[in-house]
Amino acid sequence: MSVDLHIGNLIYNVLVEGGRKPSWLAKKLHYDNSNIYRIFKNPTINTQLLLKISILLKYDFFRHYSLIIHEDRMKTENL
Repeated sequence: MSVDLHIGNLIYNVLVEGGRKPSWLAKKLHYDNSNIYRIFKNPTINTQLLLKISILLKYDFFRHYSLIIHEDRMKTENL
């Protein structure tokens, strides 16, 4: 099984598409801007932090992981 989801890139894209800046997210999370940029560079994330970001951006990032699980299950069942 291969997981090709880079959650940091996805968070950045959703943030920018929503008209927000990284400094906005940093302020909401009480983080330094440098920590926000580390999140964007990281392909993985703590689930509690992802939940906070999902709520702030009003976007369900977890659905991307659910889709990967569903697709993997479909491949396995079709073998």
